Amino acid sequence: MVFQFTRDLSSELLDMDEVFKASILPWWQEIQTYLELIRLDHTWRTLPAVVFSIYRSTGLNREFCISMANIFKILYLSVFIHELIKDDNEGQEYNQDMQFSILIGDYMFGRILALLIEAEADMLLPIFADMICEINEGMVNRYKLGGSQEKFVESTRASLYKNAFLTAANCAGKNVEEQEFYRQAGYKLGMAIEFFKEEVLREEALSCLEASEKLLNPGQGGRIRTLMEPIYEEMRSLLSAGSKLAAV
Repeated sequence: MVFQFTRDLSSELLDMDEVFKASILPWWQEIQTYLELIRLDHTWRTLPAVVFSIYRSTGLNREFCISMANIFKILYLSVFIHELIKDDNEGQEYNQDMQFSILIGDYMFGRILALLIEAEADMLLPIFADMICEINEGMVNRYKLGGSQEKFVESTRASLYKNAFLTAANCAGKNVEEQEFYRQAGYKLGMAIEFFKEEVLREEALSCLEASEKLLNPGQGGRIRTLMEPIYEEMRSLLSAGSKLAAV
């Protein structure tokens, strides 16, 4: 589904689409297949709006917030492409497609680092390097070592949200303790968003959502409540309604 809070940011997301296209313009035609495959993906539809909102809520300027949301969008696309790669098929045509998927996914990882420098956010490079490592380890654990789905979601989906919150706090000059609160809040919100799409996990999603909101709200100013509250309110309403239906 498409959340209302993403629709409310339609102007910002349209501007982000232009930045996104410019960011990967040399490969625009080549990635159309992947863009069609990812079009209805839950994380793809939700992540950019959440990243923009948390960055904007810390008082950072609109252009920078769009740039950072675009970077996380490209990062998720690269993760999605790498997840499409399987090694249980044979044939020259398949091998060529697999090689291209690996190359384009790796190109996007590299492009992300360049975009951080262009945005004058190179102080975030160590955080992004750790995040990419965590995501890759999560894919290896899931697809090669038979790791659990929950651990996979933690490392490849929730990791994006927790680091979006962490980097936003870092860019806004929050102290180390505050950055940790943001990181934990992002992790919990990410798990809530990802659990939301699974009916049997709605109760757990609501618990994660409440934990995230509690971490983010104490001591925070009106700006963060104004910009983040629509996300929490909509999800709380949807999850609470689901819980009531389940109870009946």
